[in-house]
Amino acid sequence: MPGYVKDYTLAEIKKLDAGKLFSKKFIGTEILTLDEFLAWSLSTSLLLNLELKNNKIDYEGIESKVLKAVKMYQLEDRVIISSFNPESVERMTKLTDTLEVALLWSRKHPDLAAYAKQLGAKSLHINYRLLNKNLCSKAKENNLPLRVYTVNRRAPILTCLKLGCQGLISDVPDKAVKLRNKYLKI
Repeated sequence: MPGYVKDYTLAEIKKLDAGKLFSKKFIGTEILTLDEFLAWSLSTSLLLNLELKNNKIDYEGIESKVLKAVKMYQLEDRVIISSFNPESVERMTKLTDTLEVALLWSRKHPDLAAYAKQLGAKSLHINYRLLNKNLCSKAKENNLPLRVYTVNRRAPILTCLKLGCQGLISDVPDKAVKLRNKYLKI
């Protein structure tokens, strides 16, 4: 089905197979609604990073709808809301002071940490290509946890650890945890 999610009904989206591209063992995996995902997450202790996919299409009211769902499931202490859309970050931070809101960023910026702070973000999630000692220092000065995405290879994972990043986002979390444990001698 080509096009945007907004152009389809939930029933049409539920007919899609979200797993077959990844592995035969995932064939038939259904796309979850936010409510279904949050209900499932209650059985775990996972920290959740909910990315608002609103940088191309700025869906009206998405921030309040997501916040309402997170509160309904009482997950405020386990959820980070992130977005590449600076206006969305600002709107979310005006709606809540209990949730951690992160600015997602992939381009160079003269003072990214100060910009994130100005928007009201409580953390900064950056593309690995932007990671350097100066940005780490600026994030620390601005009291912004710095997390790096999408870090899948050994050398970049170790760089994140050496620079003291507060987290990394990876498609291979098992590999990242093993490297972290070895690096920290856990």
